[in-house]
Amino acid sequence: MKILEGREGGGDSFLILPGAGTSGVVHDSDYEEYLEAAAIVIQENWRDYRESGALQPHLEEEIKAAFAAFDLQGRGAMPSRELRVILSTRGEKMGDVEIDAILDVAGGEGQAGTVKFDTLTNEMLGKGIKS
Repeated sequence: MKILEGREGGGDSFLILPGAGTSGVVHDSDYEEYLEAAAIVIQENWRDYRESGALQPHLEEEIKAAFAAFDLQGRGAMPSRELRVILSTRGEKMGDVEIDAILDVAGGEGQAGTVKFDTLTNEMLGKGIKS
C-alpha cells in the first residue's frame, strides 16, 4: 500500500489512503471522521457476523478497506493492544468481551498478540476453517 503525504495548494495537509473514495485523498479535517467510519464498519460487520455466522461476499472489500485505514504500514496486521484501543474508543465502542472474541478469531490473543486482518476477514466471510 502506498501512502503519500503532502500539501494541497499550501493549505491542508492530506494523506492518500485506500478506500478513501474515488480520489483517495483524505484531508486532515476529514481524517478523524474517516477513522471513526472505518471503526464502525469493523464493529457493525463483526456484530452482523456474530448474529448470522457469515457475512455476504460483497462486503469483503469494505471490511478490508476499513482495516487498511488503521494499517498505515501495509503489514496486514496490527498488535492486539492497538486494535483493542481502536475498537473501545472509536465508533460504536465495544466492550472487552466483544473485543476478546475478535482477538480469538483473528489470532491475536492477549496483549502481546498480533491481529491478522486476512484471518479475521476470511472468518467473517465464512472462508475460515471452523474448529
